Amino acid sequence: MWAVDKHVRFRHRAVFGVLRPILRLYSRLVYGFTGAPAPAPKAQALIFSNHNCNLDPLFITVSFKTPIYFVASDAIFRLGRISRLLNWLAAPIPIAKSQLDARSIRAMLRIRGEGGSICLFPEGNRSFNGRTCYIAPAAAKLAKRIGLPLVLYRAEGAYLSTPRWGKGIRRGRVRGYVHSVISPDELSALAPDELLARIRAALFVDAFAMQRERPFKYRGRARAQYLERALYMCPKCRAIGSLASKGHDFFCEKCGFAVYYNEYGFFSTENVAPPFEDVCAWDMWQKARIKEMIARADFAKEHAKKPLFSDGGCTLSSAEGGHIDAVGPVDTGRLCIFSDRLELGSSVFHFGDILGMGVYLAQTLQFSAKGGAYDIKCGNPMCASKYVNAFYYIKYASGGEPDGFIGI
Repeated sequence: MWAVDKHVRFRHRAVFGVLRPILRLYSRLVYGFTGAPAPAPKAQALIFSNHNCNLDPLFITVSFKTPIYFVASDAIFRLGRISRLLNWLAAPIPIAKSQLDARSIRAMLRIRGEGGSICLFPEGNRSFNGRTCYIAPAAAKLAKRIGLPLVLYRAEGAYLSTPRWGKGIRRGRVRGYVHSVISPDELSALAPDELLARIRAALFVDAFAMQRERPFKYRGRARAQYLERALYMCPKCRAIGSLASKGHDFFCEKCGFAVYYNEYGFFSTENVAPPFEDVCAWDMWQKARIKEMIARADFAKEHAKKPLFSDGGCTLSSAEGGHIDAVGPVDTGRLCIFSDRLELGSSVFHFGDILGMGVYLAQTLQFSAKGGAYDIKCGNPMCASKYVNAFYYIKYASGGEPDGFIGI
């Protein structure tokens, strides 16, 4: 019988032992991170955490005393030598951005069988507005299937320190701690909906609500830079795609509306109160406006030929097989979303053929469709999440999936 290579290796423990104190010092000095020692089970565990910044795995790593195998976007496996190095050092588990597939689940079961601990971000992506994203019911079902002690880890302050849409670091207060641990016996006893409720409650964070209760300054250069990656509709003229940023200022190039983004993460304007105090309130408003547009009786007819919105300077790439295979360019041009499809150049993707959609990093639109997985990148600042919002609002306009299931 052929021997099967193990996923859990001795070198992972050795690398962890060497790097952990270095990473702990780095996270403290650069991000101001403080992590309470995790009272995790002595044996292996499944860790669920909320997701606020790209370095969340670093913060979790320094909080635990044993190596952790992270479930990560398959996009990090397309980086050539960097991907090979990451795989050798830590062996992350690849997952398609928009779906938890059979290959990923088999890898987790294999690591469980080999005595390793696993960490998953059940939101499936980072928050753009500072509030924990939708957590699908599949998270509770997965926890029950894996059967390990479930550690619910909560990170706070990371969104304001490194907002997903932003550039650079804002030095402030970031902390992480274990909120609670659910034993295997409790997992078996809890109904899936009861377990899901506990997971959602433990991982829910509203960055701006916490700032109002206990404000901290987050100092940095160009705090508003690239805010248009998250906010796309002007509250004054309601134009889509007219917002721009410079330094600490965020403004509409069409009507002149402007706000200042301060060190606490709130908006201010001269003489009058801003229409929205923070990014989350603005984002919830613009999503509601998009839903209203889609709910109109004439939406399908009006936007069958006229785009709901669009962005120029985009490139479509294909990842054959959807996992660790090379990415190749497919098309270039203007990305447009209609009532029933996405178009970019000569490429057309009907919503009925798109299996799922999400955003990678700050503004790369990813989706899986019949025939493969695709990335769309833009040479200009672009709010990719508006396409994800519109796609799911259109797809589930007649009911079914919760509005929160937007993959971002």
